[in-house]
Amino acid sequence: MLQLYRAMPMHLTQLYAGLFRSIAGGRAPLIFGCAAGKDRTGVAAALLLLSLGISREDILGDFALTDKAVDLERHVMTSGSAGAGLDGPSHWIAGLLPEVRAPFLRADPAYLEAALAAIDGEFGSVDGYLQCALSVSEQDIASIRDRMLES
Repeated sequence: MLQLYRAMPMHLTQLYAGLFRSIAGGRAPLIFGCAAGKDRTGVAAALLLLSLGISREDILGDFALTDKAVDLERHVMTSGSAGAGLDGPSHWIAGLLPEVRAPFLRADPAYLEAALAAIDGEFGSVDGYLQCALSVSEQDIASIRDRMLES
């Protein structure tokens, strides 16, 4: 999972850039998500929150709350629908032993920290990532902050 999170920011630049373009362009409110709602979505939310000036500590703490708010194990093993985006008991992850699938279903702050550390290592900071990898300008960030923050 740590490797997955380290790779995500580099592999999903187009998707993340689209999110920032949408918000900067005034297409908000909007909903963004992924199959489990914690991995690709968690990184996207962290990037957005960091661009708004929210502290890493607060973001990592909120990410950890995911495990309290959503029981993905229960959804995967008992749901007959794709409510968690994992197609219920027929999803490949359901065939794994519980101790093997547990890391896939966890929102461990170390995962998100791995993504942010990879960004810092490659771009120096999240701001550097936003500018260089996502082509998000300072004007875009100012627009996003104007739209999303109260004065």
